[in-house]
Amino acid sequence: MTKEEMQCKIDDEITVDCYDEYEVNLGWFTFFGDELGFPFEAEVLMKNRKGTKKLEKVDVLRIADNNFESEGIFFEVSVKKSDIIFEVHISKLKNIEAGEDEATQEAFEIWQFWKTGM
Repeated sequence: MTKEEMQCKIDDEITVDCYDEYEVNLGWFTFFGDELGFPFEAEVLMKNRKGTKKLEKVDVLRIADNNFESEGIFFEVSVKKSDIIFEVHISKLKNIEAGEDEATQEAFEIWQFWKTGM
């Protein structure tokens, strides 16, 4: 998808008629709900008890049911080989691995383009 196509999708579908941050977050929440195929893999920078930080693979399970209007989009994730689920802000997800799911990969590319302008 070209930058122009991504910008058109953002302007015409995701943030169309948005007048404030709440409406923009709702647009992204709806877009991700429609486009993402769960579960998929990503990495999250985590710190251990010694203070060492390391990227850990996680399964992204679903969009968290949270207060997205003020804090943005969060996802429920689980560290590989663990049954503990916790919430992670979208900005903390790294190295998205959606496998064959092109819609999921493209959705994050569009969001990254929107956040960085690149």
